[in-house]
Amino acid sequence: MFDKNISDEERNFLAQEELQRQQLDSQSDLNRLHTREQDQHAQAILIKSLDPSAVVEQIKRDLKGQILIDNRLVQERKPLMNDEGISTMISFVRVCVNPSTTISHLESENVTKIMDGLSRDVVLNLQLNWRKYEMEKTNMDLVNNLILIPSFIALRRATGGGERSFLKSSMSEQVSSRISPYKDKGGGFWSKFRL
Repeated sequence: MFDKNISDEERNFLAQEELQRQQLDSQSDLNRLHTREQDQHAQAILIKSLDPSAVVEQIKRDLKGQILIDNRLVQERKPLMNDEGISTMISFVRVCVNPSTTISHLESENVTKIMDGLSRDVVLNLQLNWRKYEMEKTNMDLVNNLILIPSFIALRRATGGGERSFLKSSMSEQVSSRISPYKDKGGGFWSKFRL
């Protein structure tokens, strides 16, 4: 491993340098692993924050006349419709307000066509079933807006691949902005003091 013509002092120096290099390499590997875990955690948080499921739950609470206070559901007013009506309306919402839709790539024309069809279906369903859903006719516009506005917003998030592009660029940015704490430049700290 060592040349026979070098002194014990130089041999000790080279051995110490090798140990330090190995320690720095080991630390660098740990730092890369830690950075990768941090990136994955940040990506999970980002994806969760973009998940529209909370919007669906909020619509359900609105239809039930409930509000969330300190993680407890409180009945604020009379429900806008019975459970069957709420279930049907939530089914309409979930057609558009879901992670698959928001990270897809839609053109404006597609959004318009989907919203026209959804609007027609929701209005027709409310007109035909308002008695069965035990609704007051005066609440039909409110229910219609509770369903259609979040659906439209979810579809707009997918226009031109907006959310998909955002996720892609955010993750690329995380990868490219990593800074390695140790870069091997042909030797460790002690290489500067060679005899």
